[in-house]
Amino acid sequence: MASKEAFPPLPATHSGLRPSDFPLGSMESRAAARAMLSARSEQPQEVLRLVVTGTWEPIPEKNGAWRMPPLDLEKSTCSRTLDSDGTLWEFVKIHGNRDQLTDEALAQWIERFPIERRKS
Repeated sequence: MASKEAFPPLPATHSGLRPSDFPLGSMESRAAARAMLSARSEQPQEVLRLVVTGTWEPIPEKNGAWRMPPLDLEKSTCSRTLDSDGTLWEFVKIHGNRDQLTDEALAQWIERFPIERRKS
């Protein structure tokens, strides 16, 4: 699971334009409200990460024997989906030996993948 440092906290108060900076009901106040909501929804409230490892392969020279192949991130996959409730789901499948990858390197690799928004 990602640490809290991976997602910086939101400020206690919105630092940009506020709806109250404009006349009530104006296009500007509505745009400011939408911007505030959009900024709030960009930040995941919770991160749930499932990492599957252990893609085994047969050893051709040894009938019936299996081995863990070397780490291969080109064959590994990751999908990231942000739910409307703010939960970020990360599904990761590592091809090969996960022990060859530090937690920090794994997190950096995962962050390369785009976050898809789940349509309600």
